[in-house]
Amino acid sequence: MEHSVSFPLVGGNPQSTLYSTGSPLTPCSNTGLVLQEPAGTWSARVDWLQAVADRVTVSTRTWVVMELERVLQTRFERRWDEPRTIGRKWDGYAIAPNGAIVCWRRLGDPGQPLSERPYCQLWWSLPGEVWRTTDTRQRIRLYQLVSILGARVTRLDLAIDDWKREFPLEDMAVAARQGQVVGFRRWAIQESSSVRGLPRGYSVTLGSPQSDLRLVAYDKWAESRGLIPAVRLELRLRDGRAQGAWSKLVGANFDYRTVAALVTGAVDFRERRVGDRHVGRRPRLSWWRQFLQRLRVEPAKLPAVGIRKSLQQTLDWLARQVSASLAIVSRVVGRDAVNQLLEFGHRLAERRDAVRVRLQDWQLNRRQVVSLFGELLQVGPLGDLGGGAVEGQAPLKVESELVKTDTAETSKSVEGGGCQLQLDFKDWGFKRVQDHGGIPPWVWESL
Repeated sequence: MEHSVSFPLVGGNPQSTLYSTGSPLTPCSNTGLVLQEPAGTWSARVDWLQAVADRVTVSTRTWVVMELERVLQTRFERRWDEPRTIGRKWDGYAIAPNGAIVCWRRLGDPGQPLSERPYCQLWWSLPGEVWRTTDTRQRIRLYQLVSILGARVTRLDLAIDDWKREFPLEDMAVAARQGQVVGFRRWAIQESSSVRGLPRGYSVTLGSPQSDLRLVAYDKWAESRGLIPAVRLELRLRDGRAQGAWSKLVGANFDYRTVAALVTGAVDFRERRVGDRHVGRRPRLSWWRQFLQRLRVEPAKLPAVGIRKSLQQTLDWLARQVSASLAIVSRVVGRDAVNQLLEFGHRLAERRDAVRVRLQDWQLNRRQVVSLFGELLQVGPLGDLGGGAVEGQAPLKVESELVKTDTAETSKSVEGGGCQLQLDFKDWGFKRVQDHGGIPPWVWESL
C-alpha cells in the first residue's frame, strides 16, 4: 500500500503540491527512529504545539516565519495586516499549507506612532501534520524556538501510536461506562461507520472540553483515512499543564519513553470495590496492565500546576470583580441578598463535586490561602479558621462518575441528583442605562 499527503492549496503557493512517500507508511517514516521503541511496534512523540511570546520585536515576527519556512521547507502566505480571531483578536497572521500558523498583535498605545511601538506579542501553532512530516533535525529546531523566544507553551498534545493495533478501545469504553477510570469524571464515546474498506471510526474521550487535561483514544487509521494505520492514545494539555509537561520533556531531551510515561500517567483503570476508597489498593484492569507491560515504561504523574499562582488568580478575581458585584447587590437589593448568595454557595459545595474538590484543595493548602489573603485583607490567625465542610468527611472521589449516555452533549446534564438553580430574568423589567439593557451585576456560571 502506498500513501500520499495532499497539502491544501493556499492562495497560489507553489509548495501546495502532491507529495508521495513511495513506500508504505511505517513508524520509522512517520515519527523517526528516535521516537519509537526498538521493535517498531509503538512510538511516542509531540503531536501539537502552541506557544506565545509575550514581548518580542516586530522584526522578530518576520524572522520566526522565515525560520519556520527554512525548517519546514514550505512557504507561508503572509497576511500581516488582515485581523484574525483565534482565542483573541490578532492584528494579522501568516499561514502555511501544512496548517502551521503565526499570529501577531502590536503592543502599546494605539494612539502612539508606530515608531514608538516596536514590540508585539507572537503566537504560533504547529499541528499534527507538521510533526508527522518532520525528521529529528527539524523537530529539534522547532523545540529550540520556544526557548529562543522565551515563550510559554499554551497547548501540547502528546501521542502514543500503537502500530500493532492491539490497544483495546472497546475495553476502555466499558471501563468508562462502569466507572473504572481514575483521574477523570467525564467521558464520551463516539462511533462511526467504516468508509471505503477502512475500519469504523471509534473514539473514547476522557475529560470535559473546557478542561486543561483531556485524554483521547481513537483509531488513527480511520481518522486519517488510511494514512496512519495505528491506534492512538493522545494526551491534550493546555496552559499551565502544557507548560509543566513541556519543561519535563525538555529535561528528558524529548525521549519517547518520557512522552509515553506522561501519557499513561494521566489516567489509570482499576476495579471498583464497594467501600474501598483507597484507589492504589484496587487491582488494575488486566488489559491496561498488559498494555503498560508491553510499553515497559513507568507511568509518570504530570507536574502539578503551581498552587500559589492558581490561588493568586482566584484572589485577584475575587478582589477586582466579585467584591464590586457583591457591593452593588448589597446596596441595591440589601445585605441579606449577599448572605443568601453565600448560603447558595454552601449548598453547591455540598452537592457538586467540582466545588467540593476546589474546597478540599483550599483546605489542603490552607496556609498558602491564609498567607495570600493576608496580603490583601485582615484575616485571623490560622487557628481561628473554621473547619469547613470537608473536615471529618470521607475523601472526595476522583474516579469516573457513571454518565448514562455516550455523547458529550448529554453528559453535561446534572449528575447524581445535584441541585441546579434556575434564574429567569426575562420578566424582571430592568431599567435601561443609556443604550445598555439592564444586566444583573453578577454572572452565573456552570450552575
